[in-house]
Amino acid sequence: MARKKFKATKGARFSQKEAQIYGEELDRISKENNGTLSPSDVVEKARNRRNPLHEYFEWNDNKAGEGYRIYQARNLINHIVVVIKYDHKQKEHKAFLSVNETPQEIKKNKIYVTIERVLSEPKLRQQILNEAIKEIEFWQERYHEYKELGRIFRAIKSTKRKIIKKKKKK
Repeated sequence: MARKKFKATKGARFSQKEAQIYGEELDRISKENNGTLSPSDVVEKARNRRNPLHEYFEWNDNKAGEGYRIYQARNLINHIVVVIKYDHKQKEHKAFLSVNETPQEIKKNKIYVTIERVLSEPKLRQQILNEAIKEIEFWQERYHEYKELGRIFRAIKSTKRKIIKKKKKK
């Protein structure tokens, strides 16, 4: 299998070279946990001085506590993208997506999962689609007075109906 290519997003506090190293380690940790990645797992693995993530974290408790390291882990995870090749093109996607481990509990049990896992597990895929719909509705509300966007709004409405209809069938 080809090696995954990881990159840093704009605003990341690490280099593109480090993004590849960090991305590979985050991917390895997630594979140990069935495609699941939690910030606390990342911090725990990074405690080992030999772990490639160790240098990313502030270990001086006078400067930062455990809560700050969890924040650092979330920041790291959110700034890693993976380059996916399909149809002879390359596309960057977030390497890890934030989902609820137990979907019925909103804002609780947040974890990160690989894009591959989201695409292969219907419940996780539905969570991401639901989140996308919320974001689209927010955008639509913001620009609703622009008639030039009417065709886009109709496409959004149609797509939303299809997603909801498909969800109800399951």
